[in-house]
Amino acid sequence: MMPIGKELVKKVMRRKFPKLSVSDSIEKATRVFSKTNLSAIPVFRRNKFVGELHERDLLDLAVDVQHIPEFKLIRSGMAFFAKRVSDLMSEHEDVISPDARVSDAALMMMVGGNSIIPVVEKQKLVGIIARQDIVNRLAG
Repeated sequence: MMPIGKELVKKVMRRKFPKLSVSDSIEKATRVFSKTNLSAIPVFRRNKFVGELHERDLLDLAVDVQHIPEFKLIRSGMAFFAKRVSDLMSEHEDVISPDARVSDAALMMMVGGNSIIPVVEKQKLVGIIARQDIVNRLAG
């Protein structure tokens, strides 16, 4: 394996990636996920990054509510009744600079549990780095 931890995020990040809006329907989100290999997609409100929607968030929608133990149904909250991306998305404030090291991004992902981190320069989103980008780079 190639050591990439010292590489800069800007060498590994994606400049083009799918995006969702907080007002997008869950149906649209599932179509976007079906066309990508990401496990999370950035969510925006008026062109500002506000969080991400994870594939795992959509799994609840595929389960018959009648077959779920009550404690799990309570823990899942209202996910079964979601209509918009804003109903399921996760909000977080983790961002990284394009000049940061890939090892910093990997640590943020491990600690924060995020599968993507927005790359921000001068308060503008310039890309994302995904777990998959780091793993793919490790593979060569």
